Amino acid sequence: MTRLPTYSKYILSFGLLPVIGTLALIHFFPVLPVLAGGLALSLLWTALSLAGRRAPNLFLLQGTLALLCCLAAGCLLPRPLSAVAVGLAIEFLLMVASLLHLTLHYLPRVAAAPQHPAKHDAYRLETTFIALLSVLHWGMLTAHPAWVGPTATAAPLLIYIGCIAVNSAGIRCAWRTCPMRHVVRIAPVCNGKIYLTRQQTGDWSSAVWDLPLESRYQGPVEQSDRHARRTLQTLLKKPRIHPRLILRQMVDNTLGTDKDIVSVYIYPMRQPNEFKTSNGRYFSFEELRTLSDRLGRLLPQELERLQMAAEIWHTYDHA
Repeated sequence: MTRLPTYSKYILSFGLLPVIGTLALIHFFPVLPVLAGGLALSLLWTALSLAGRRAPNLFLLQGTLALLCCLAAGCLLPRPLSAVAVGLAIEFLLMVASLLHLTLHYLPRVAAAPQHPAKHDAYRLETTFIALLSVLHWGMLTAHPAWVGPTATAAPLLIYIGCIAVNSAGIRCAWRTCPMRHVVRIAPVCNGKIYLTRQQTGDWSSAVWDLPLESRYQGPVEQSDRHARRTLQTLLKKPRIHPRLILRQMVDNTLGTDKDIVSVYIYPMRQPNEFKTSNGRYFSFEELRTLSDRLGRLLPQELERLQMAAEIWHTYDHA
């Protein structure tokens, strides 16, 4: 069973935790110190994310702004803020932010703006959840003003905790049904030969020949084509064609503790000099069979399919 820490970084609604803590504590401690503590935690979390070069969590940014507004209002207003006022203010601000996020996403011209937060599709389900339930709650308060006191902080707490629960369940389900550990390998081929590079794992006596391009990513299998194109572009800025998938298989990882899905692509070339590295050269498949003990771990399992694809492409390209 996959443990929570394994995929907790994908539970984006964890960014609501400072707000949840603040809404829970304002019933037991003075409002302003609790708001200040929640805001300090949010700012520290944001700073750590930026220091780690991670994309800022949109829920965390929204919660930070809401806490900042409430703290500023508490310091400037002549009357002290009550827990009810803080609960209503935070819920309203996050509701507006969620509605704004969804609106910007569904307005094509605005959503297409570069680097805009609305482009992060992963937030769509959670923001929809928050927006719908918050609008429903405010509609109930409008129809029954007497419910303001009892539900002012309880309703937002239930909404945000429910958002985390839904997000966690969705990620857990996706993790179980969608293979997340994926390896993309690309083999340049030309004139029926394959290009390999010498890769040193220890001293040069233990160096092996393997495919020159290999990359790992976490995500669904459907993203492997796009990842293969990006991997190829690390060496060839403008590849003549896209890599072609020829094999996909499950293999043991290097530790032997789990399985990886390996997708093997070929990059067919017309001229040998289209692809070149300092430690590589072309091999015929007959030559590789004499070097079976000097090949990478996965390459012997892929040779038959690679040879078939290289010969078919060579015949087709010279027809």
